[in-house]
Amino acid sequence: MLYILKSILCLGILWTVYHFWLSKEQLFKFNRFYLLASIVFSLVAPSIVFETVTYVDPQPVVEIPDWSSVEIVESIDPIIVKKEVFDWQLTLYSLYWTIALILAIRFCVGVITLLHSTRKNPIKKWNNASLILLLKPLVPHTFLNYIFINKAEYEQDKINEELLLHEYEHVKQKHSYDILF
Repeated sequence: MLYILKSILCLGILWTVYHFWLSKEQLFKFNRFYLLASIVFSLVAPSIVFETVTYVDPQPVVEIPDWSSVEIVESIDPIIVKKEVFDWQLTLYSLYWTIALILAIRFCVGVITLLHSTRKNPIKKWNNASLILLLKPLVPHTFLNYIFINKAEYEQDKINEELLLHEYEHVKQKHSYDILF
């Protein structure tokens, strides 16, 4: 539990630094490296332990008392009172894994939906990518080697060439692998 809390704290601090100081900068490659390195660092840093060695003066010898004159009295069994204690650790673990499972399912559904779109919609080859022509209105986006755009806008030449080139840069630089990571 302590590892998870340290990892979350570390990632939160690094994300805050990114959000307030780096997100507005045009250093795309540096920002990409920073975000990926932040994830790795947040997973590794909490497991690093620094040990310090302290030297203590030896303690003086303590005399052991003579217990031979002590009388042993039989004791009465104590009354055991059971208290129900709320287990915070179990609750936090359960909450953590429930949220992780929900996010994992959401992520898988998103990836499956994107891949399903590649099979159910018309595809047009463009450079080294595939344009997926969707019927619904959407903001153009990429996943792996696919660029998802609106079919009507594409056929009516309403999609700017610069926008397609921008999305193609995402394909070339393999940004989908960053998202998957």
